[in-house]
Amino acid sequence: MNNLVKQFILILLCLPGFLAILEAQTIIEVAVEQPDSLVADAGEDQVITSDTTVTLGGDPAARGGKGPYWYEWSNQEGIIGYLPNMAVSPSSSTDYTLAITDRNLCTAIDSVRVEVQASGMLSREKTPILIYPNPVSGQFTIERATKGSNISLIDATGKLVWEKVLKGTSMFSVPEAPGIYVVLVRDMEDVTTHKIQVE
Repeated sequence: MNNLVKQFILILLCLPGFLAILEAQTIIEVAVEQPDSLVADAGEDQVITSDTTVTLGGDPAARGGKGPYWYEWSNQEGIIGYLPNMAVSPSSSTDYTLAITDRNLCTAIDSVRVEVQASGMLSREKTPILIYPNPVSGQFTIERATKGSNISLIDATGKLVWEKVLKGTSMFSVPEAPGIYVVLVRDMEDVTTHKIQVE
């Protein structure tokens, strides 16, 4: 088998799926097994009062890929732990990022926000804010938010994508890049966070 054919076979071996290669009337069949994509789940955004401990991470925190998995939790101060689920007690509102690496060195990232509020703010009754559709592509709608509220869209790395003030319209555009985003709604009395999936 000449070098060009060998190189061609090596290139094809890196492609997922089933391959058949013809060489001098011989068929070489190669089956390549591709695991499901690695997915990280940092859990749902949470609102707590100060001096409260909350556990971060989904159940399970990692899906797909090839185990075993390596976990790394971080916040704006740096790395805080290496477990699938982390117990935290932030004194102020904090964004946490979970990075998971599998046996094949594939990496998946997800983030979660823990909003810390004064204890009196959580006890009052308020109609929950609705954000739909979710998953979303193009635009999403916010209902039941107070006019004049600040609306922020934050990506999975904690970077602010945009910030707007709720006026007459309640429809907002999302970026073209798919992934998990956080919608932060701030009014004079309250701050709420909502996770959306952009497709």
